[in-house]
Parts: sequence; C-alpha cells; structure tokens
Amino acid sequence: MDTSQLIAKIERLRASIGAAEDRDLSRVKATVTQTPSLISVRHDFSGGLTQAQIDNMAWGVIRAIADLKDHLNRWAAANGHPRNAGDVAVQSCVELALVVDLANFDKHGAHDRNGGQSSLFPELRNLRRGLRITTAAVPGAVAGMQLLPTGEIRTVGDAAVTILGDVCLRDGRRIEIGYVQQRAIEAWEKAFGQFGLAV
Repeated sequence: MDTSQLIAKIERLRASIGAAEDRDLSRVKATVTQTPSLISVRHDFSGGLTQAQIDNMAWGVIRAIADLKDHLNRWAAANGHPRNAGDVAVQSCVELALVVDLANFDKHGAHDRNGGQSSLFPELRNLRRGLRITTAAVPGAVAGMQLLPTGEIRTVGDAAVTILGDVCLRDGRRIEIGYVQQRAIEAWEKAFGQFGLAV
C-alpha cells in the first residue's frame, strides 16, 4: 500500500463521519401544536431514516475507523517501519480498541473469549439520531438550545444532528459513541503524525 492509498482511506473515514451528521438545523422538521394555553414543539431528529439506515450509518463510521489498523500495518511494513504500527496504536488507546472490538463483533457476531483488544466485551446499543451540542471544556463556556414557537432551534455551542448511542461494557459502564469515536480518531492522528503523515 502506498501513501496515497492510506491518505485516501483517511479521507473516506472523514467522509463517513460527515455523512452521519447534519449541521444545518433548519432541515430538522418540527411539529408545532398550539392551544389557547400552550405551545408544544416536537422535533423528530431521524430525518426520515429508518432504524436500519441509522444503524448502517453508525456501523459505517465504526468500520471506517477500525479498518485503518490493517491499512497502517501494511503501509508501515512497506515503508520501513514496524509492521505492527496499527496494532500498537490500538493498544495505546482504549477507545480505539473499543472501536476495533465493535467492528470485529459486527463482522463475526461475537467477541473472542478474551473480550477483544480492549478485554471489555463492548456492545453498541440505543442507536438513534439526535441533537448533540458541545462547547469547550473551559470555565464559563456554555452550551444550550432554545425552542421557538415557530419550531426553529437556536443553539449556543457547536450543534449537529448526529448518531447517538451507548458503548456498553461488560462491567456495566456506558460510554457515549461520539466520545469513543472522537478519541479513536485522535489516536489515529497521533499514530500517523509519528510517521510524518499529514492527517
């Protein structure tokens, strides 16, 4: 595998993430019900997608992240680097290991007896589309939303309609899938940076 093929794989990863989120909140359709005593605004964040389509979007991002392991291993071996570079990156980040485990679980229908790379037996549950609003983790930073009687959403912070879900671990912990994916991508960026690859 040459460097251009590896970079193309990274670009496909970014495209899969972009396809799973929508930052244009004007496309979120609201149902407004008004009576003499109240106004009710209901938002359906599914975007008309079926559960199967939402599931496919989520698993597509997971596969795109996980697949980089073998591609980085192959690239590293062909370019004079340790041939286990992808494996080392996975072992250095629990969230990346979780994503690889989820991809393997989806492919094979079960974890290996050791619980995968993470040893945590992760499963993905409660997949849905919803509004995620984030802000910087600094004192005084705020995030929030306001529903207007017209059904319009106004937000403070970075907002997107995206795939939400829980990575459920055998010990009972639940980790939001967006956090896991972001940390996994950061781990790839760090690994690629060690080889001078621009991501």
